[in-house]
Amino acid sequence: HLENKGTALSLLQNIEEEEHPLLSSNFAPFFYYRWADLFYYTGNYDSALTIYNQIINTKGVEDTILVHTNFAIASVYNIYGYHNLSNRYCENCIHIINTKNVCSYYIKSVYNLNAINYSGLGEKELAIVYHRKSLQEAFKKNDSAFIAIVYNNLANLYIELEQQDSALFYLDKAEPNIEEMYRHFIYINRAQAFSVLHKFDEAFEEINKIDKELIEDEPWLRCKINLIFAQFDIENSNKGKAIVTLEKASD
Repeated sequence: HLENKGTALSLLQNIEEEEHPLLSSNFAPFFYYRWADLFYYTGNYDSALTIYNQIINTKGVEDTILVHTNFAIASVYNIYGYHNLSNRYCENCIHIINTKNVCSYYIKSVYNLNAINYSGLGEKELAIVYHRKSLQEAFKKNDSAFIAIVYNNLANLYIELEQQDSALFYLDKAEPNIEEMYRHFIYINRAQAFSVLHKFDEAFEEINKIDKELIEDEPWLRCKINLIFAQFDIENSNKGKAIVTLEKASD
């Protein structure tokens, strides 16, 4: 809770090395999934995946832990780009939730991950279907922050489908409730949509809302911004400058 994940990992490692009695009790699966989560949140996905798989292959694990673990595995495979495999573990989650009547709050996240996977597979229309299913579940829980994230994800899809007006519509719906840590996604997506519509003044206004330090720290963000500037240069017949900007985007 204090965000000191390194210390937490060391403590969990010590518990396992000392073969603590808790590890031979019903507490063991909980211990291991917390340990796997720490690996996951520190970016050590291979170690996390090893422990998550150990949990789901253990008999007698609580259904709530199985839902969490299957979703975590699905998330790791999504990060690795194994979208079909990720969807398979999403299906496991939904099956456990529906048959065991547990963890209904997970459904919105599972459908959202399904949608991201389908988008990664190039099935954009199916991705929209699953984002809408995710929205339905989020509305049931009155989860305004999550609703805002899904609206932003829908906007992303509509940008890729070259439906900029629909993208801007969902970005406007997302912005009032989006958490501060995700606000730059709204700004960059809106900037992209405006640039495609040749509204560069509005696009640059959105870019100026993004924290400059964040731009320096996030290569993907710099790349998208440079692509917008390059498009502006091309439309203003400044192809030499556009080439320089595109080179920056590719760095």
